[in-house]
Amino acid sequence: MKSAPTSSHILGGTLVQLLDFIGLRPLPKVREDASIVEAIKVLQQSPHSTLVYVLDANRRLLGVITQEALVQWLFVHYHDDALTAHTLIRHAVSETARDLARNERLTARIEDAIEQVLEDMIASKLDEVAVVDDDGRLLGDITMKDFIGYYMRPQVS
Repeated sequence: MKSAPTSSHILGGTLVQLLDFIGLRPLPKVREDASIVEAIKVLQQSPHSTLVYVLDANRRLLGVITQEALVQWLFVHYHDDALTAHTLIRHAVSETARDLARNERLTARIEDAIEQVLEDMIASKLDEVAVVDDDGRLLGDITMKDFIGYYMRPQVS
């Protein structure tokens, strides 16, 4: 039986190495003025993400819309007992992606250490984070599944 690699196998390096390992993939993103229905369609097309990234005209990350928020918006009549009045009002007046976007989520920078990002995601109980540049422009995203794949990759001797 093959044993798991040691923790030093994954914990060295920066997100540059992890993003290189992941490769290019389409990011689930919409402009801030996109309709919520457009955000739902973008989420449906993403095989790896449960978030939709909301960007301004300069590709700066304004926030994210979670799959949970889209489900609540789409199926609000199934959730009305569990939602607060504030949430119900917010959903009722939401028309654009920016209206539903939340901006208090963790982000990472491309030069961040892999180990630190993993620790921050675990501490924040997040399965996915956006990777942004110094101006806040979206460069990519990283999921816990990406960390697992990177950790389990074959080692080069």
